[in-house]
Amino acid sequence: MFWVLIALISPLSHGLANVLDEYLINKIFKNTWTLVFFSSLFNFIFIPFSFLVEHPSWPPLRLIPFLLIIGLIEVLYLFPYYKALEDDDTSVVASMFALGDIFVPIFAFLIVGEVLHLQQYLGFFIIILSSFLLSFNSHKKFKFNKSLLYMLLCSLMLAVEAVLYKYIFEKSDWSVGFIWPNIFSFLFAASLFLFAKRRQDIKLQFTNFKRKLPIFAFEEILSFGGSMAATYAIFLVPVTLEKGVSALQPIFVLFYAIILSKFFPSLFKEKIDKASVFKKIFSFTIMIIGIILILK
Repeated sequence: MFWVLIALISPLSHGLANVLDEYLINKIFKNTWTLVFFSSLFNFIFIPFSFLVEHPSWPPLRLIPFLLIIGLIEVLYLFPYYKALEDDDTSVVASMFALGDIFVPIFAFLIVGEVLHLQQYLGFFIIILSSFLLSFNSHKKFKFNKSLLYMLLCSLMLAVEAVLYKYIFEKSDWSVGFIWPNIFSFLFAASLFLFAKRRQDIKLQFTNFKRKLPIFAFEEILSFGGSMAATYAIFLVPVTLEKGVSALQPIFVLFYAIILSKFFPSLFKEKIDKASVFKKIFSFTIMIIGIILILK
């Protein structure tokens, strides 16, 4: 079960990164694309650290289109993700990454021929159900938060990305599948500077970027480390299993948010009253049952 330990690094790291992302988008950067620009470019700095895991090699030509798609997704998924953080609690947003589990088994079957047992598919259904429960807004009338739509789009992109990772890992090594998409995402993010409106806002926000550089750097270290662990777990086992473990992320987010809100109550947006915490814990418990079915 070595892969489980590797896979757990992802929700542990990404969970704290989610909390810091909420702070950055709601308190520091008012323009979503500007934060996308700085996040994607900053990630490029950490690529040499991945050489410690495996020395990079040149990608086969037939895989370049797939690597480009992953690189583009690494930039585009951030927009709906940050918009969801503007609209909802961090732990709820993190839980809705599990919505990608709707698509992962389908894409995994169509692209890499990955087939699981019936109980594992049942586990995915339970995870999806808990995500919808968390996004349901019971105040006044029957409706779902806007964050559900944002995260549905975000999760769809990440589901495609996860399965493409698995496809690449079946044709090449881990370094090709992880390092080159990061290089391409850097180039896609850099292209935002070519647009006058984006360039103007990036210049205006550069002072805020420098002022919050330690927090920003810590958040990006967590994100990069979590991504390394997640992709390496996908390299080792079926992508649907890795996604099952990643579904633990909102539990860590809620824990981090509760702790940090006690020390920095004005910085983080997270409902931690008894009713909200009970609803989240109940939904997370359902989610864990789904995870157990997937891993059994």
